[in-house]
Amino acid sequence: MVAESSTNIPDYICTSLDEWETDNTPLQASPINIAQAQSHSLCNPETADGLQDTDWITFSVQAGQRYLIQAIPTAPNAATDVSIYSGDGINLTLRGEMKQDVWGLPSVIDWYASKSEVLYIRIKHSDERVAGSTVTYQVHPTKNYPVYMPVISRIP
Repeated sequence: MVAESSTNIPDYICTSLDEWETDNTPLQASPINIAQAQSHSLCNPETADGLQDTDWITFSVQAGQRYLIQAIPTAPNAATDVSIYSGDGINLTLRGEMKQDVWGLPSVIDWYASKSEVLYIRIKHSDERVAGSTVTYQVHPTKNYPVYMPVISRIP
């Protein structure tokens, strides 16, 4: 029997690494400002195949403020799991999480800060067998964002 087709997988799918990441730990988390967006790729700099990448970002929150943390795919092959941690970068406590299993859709966490603190955001692909320079997303935290409600009118 002769094969009708074949697939070649390149030895290294991460031709360029994420500019914000040097490792997969919160100790090297890249700081982000509120309302600033960072573009990331899911390429593990510590492995030859680029798989099982974990991106970390950090920012400070103020007590009593509402935050929206978004990981928005910029490619249809990205689907991210987003987790919020508090702590010192070594000892972390999970505070919230959103797992996205539909590729191409954003992961969003609506967060209300009960105290002023530093948060660590962990972002990874929902399927850690997926990686590459073209598996990209933007992370975008905002504060006190507007919520639009539908207008309802009553006829007397």
